[in-house]
Amino acid sequence: MTNEHDWDTLQARWHAESESAQTDEPEVLTFDEVDGNGVLTFGSGRAGVLDGWPVFRLRHRHPTEPAPVLREAELLLVVRVVAEEADRSEFRRWLDEEHCRLQVTLPGVHWYLGYEEDGDRHSFLNLWSIDAPEIVDGGEWARVRDTPWWARVSHVPEGADRGVYRRRT
Repeated sequence: MTNEHDWDTLQARWHAESESAQTDEPEVLTFDEVDGNGVLTFGSGRAGVLDGWPVFRLRHRHPTEPAPVLREAELLLVVRVVAEEADRSEFRRWLDEEHCRLQVTLPGVHWYLGYEEDGDRHSFLNLWSIDAPEIVDGGEWARVRDTPWWARVSHVPEGADRGVYRRRT
């Protein structure tokens, strides 16, 4: 069994239900999109195991104690944002210093894990453990997010991929 620290580096693959995501990885986590037919599969990211899958490195977690455990999440809000180099530092700071802290104060939001992709196509992968899909579509999510700092960085995630996924058992 992999411990939670093995997910400090992970690999992710987005695919349709009809596409195979089989690997030799001893532990993968598979999540099905709640309002669609997408599938998101995570592997622990050990080098060479999941060829061709993007590698993401953990940048930030909130709260730090107790440490979030990815494999225990039932529902995830997954947001992947490709950021231009000029925007990365400020967007990263907003995610780590303000956004994750505020969103985790909402009822039904348990933790946040923020990753960054290795390689030329730089993206942020943001994972939130939530109790229900409605949490992230409700007015409270936006009310807590909409700060002056958000107004300065809100142009960055315009083309973000966003969805709620349920862990496959």
